[in-house]
Amino acid sequence: MNVREMYNYGYKWTGMIPLTAEEARNLFLNDSIQIYRLYQDNTESSVESLEEISVPYLYGIEK
Repeated sequence: MNVREMYNYGYKWTGMIPLTAEEARNLFLNDSIQIYRLYQDNTESSVESLEEISVPYLYGIEK
């Protein structure tokens, strides 16, 4: 996942590092890293459980 793909998806805040669902799952297991689900309307929400991470969405962590 790269920034251009994130922008094309619709999420444009430059303070976020984009992740695939697989990358987000792997990082979620580290409790000290907050994962965000990114939406096409340029908003995000905190991921609170592993079950919330699914393929149709993009994810991110703050820089």
